[in-house]
Amino acid sequence: MTPLNALSHADLPPALEGTCDFDMLCDVGHAYAKKLAADGNTLTYMRTMPTFRTVLFR
Repeated sequence: MTPLNALSHADLPPALEGTCDFDMLCDVGHAYAKKLAADGNTLTYMRTMPTFRTVLFR
């Protein structure tokens, strides 16, 4: 299950998304951020390189 499969990504609340380069879901997160932005949502997206996901929790 992934939010990329939603029928619509329009009119969602502002989002903050972060991905880490060595996370196995990084590409999915990046694709979701692009989809949110393309559908006109307010989005702050951060992709940190080269790090693991634990950097977001420090």
